[in-house]
Amino acid sequence: MITERGAANIDFLADMTTEEATGWLTNLPGVGLKIASLLLLFYFKKPVLPADTHVHRVT
Repeated sequence: MITERGAANIDFLADMTTEEATGWLTNLPGVGLKIASLLLLFYFKKPVLPADTHVHRVT
C-alpha cells in the first residue's frame, strides 16, 4: 500500500465507487469482504451491508 500510494493513508477510497474500493481492499493480504464492508460503511459511509458467512447459513 505504501509503495503504491506513497503513504499509509486510505482516504483516497472515498473518491472510488463502492465496488472499486471493495476490490482494492480485498486485494490486501488478510482483508476479506466483511472487513472491507465494515471499513467502507463506518469510515466512509458507503452503502454496504457487512455480513459474515454465518448469515447465509442461518437464513
